[in-house]
Amino acid sequence: MENFFSWDDALETGNDDIDRQHKTLIHIINESVQLTINHDLIREEDITNVLEKLMNYVSEHFDTEEQLMRANNVDERHMVVHSRTHQEFRTNILHQFTDIEALTEPKAFSDIIEFLIRWLAYHILYTDKGLVRQIDAIQSGHLTPEQAYENELKNNESNNEPILKALRALFVVVSRKNAELEMAKNELEEKVKLRTQELSEANERLKQLSVEDELTRLPNRRYAISELEMMLNNWVRYKTTFSILFIDLDRFKQVNDAFGHEQGDIVLKTMADFLRTTLRKTDIPCRLGGDEFLVICNHCDYKDAQGLVRKLNDEIVSYFDGRGIDFWKPSLSIGIAEVCAECSHVSQIINKADEEMYKDKYLKKR
Repeated sequence: MENFFSWDDALETGNDDIDRQHKTLIHIINESVQLTINHDLIREEDITNVLEKLMNYVSEHFDTEEQLMRANNVDERHMVVHSRTHQEFRTNILHQFTDIEALTEPKAFSDIIEFLIRWLAYHILYTDKGLVRQIDAIQSGHLTPEQAYENELKNNESNNEPILKALRALFVVVSRKNAELEMAKNELEEKVKLRTQELSEANERLKQLSVEDELTRLPNRRYAISELEMMLNNWVRYKTTFSILFIDLDRFKQVNDAFGHEQGDIVLKTMADFLRTTLRKTDIPCRLGGDEFLVICNHCDYKDAQGLVRKLNDEIVSYFDGRGIDFWKPSLSIGIAEVCAECSHVSQIINKADEEMYKDKYLKKR
């Protein structure tokens, strides 16, 4: 494997364990660069492998340094800053590897490599070298932990300090930028998710409104016609029997004329509830418009449909009386049509039921 980023004596801290672990990170960086060069798209398993190696490095390296700090009684002020740096790095890595699929694009993965190189340089030159110098001073007995820490702060005022400060500032900026981008990404994803849900609910509502009667909440004429077309197709193929009931409310116009449309609406909504309650679960009551209703009766021949009509006529008076509706005398005119060769189209079966309904209405007037 070609080394794009090489170890240099200037990177040595003087602690063999720490330097060995830094070399491991450089090896991971070189592997990662190789992936971006050799592939138009990086495999997800290769990205996952890099993440696993990074987390192993994080676990071993950070444990080593924190054990060294405790074992040598390094000043608490340095330990706090050093440990915080470790935690920031761990958090950044986990954030940047959140979307593995997105990292299959070499450009996206290259951003992680750039972050690793900057962090490694800052961590070695600024944090780890300073730690080792403090440990050496403490172990030699020349300085107390407090003196070693303060001496390190003074040494940082050397000619190299402007470079180290710039490098540290760059790392901090990149870390914060990654955190901000991750937060913005999460916020955007949440907004998109919420907006998608809102659009889905709106579309579902529009779909529902297109096939639902606004007043009674029954399926409307459009739905009834669509359902009849499907059932007629099934009848042609499988001879599945069904019938429809065409229902007209007797003397309903008198309610509107005498009591107003609000009372008329009450009658219509109560009628819808009556049909839902009284019919079989497999039957589909629909409102065609005005005071006309249509019921699609699945697996129901003409004789069975007659039984449903008798049930509706027998129970409608008590149903309305039980709800205190005394401004309309409940009465229905109902026509039946069973699917057959002469009623094999939507218009034919509806017209047949409509004709039967008028026959029923005429007989009541005699």
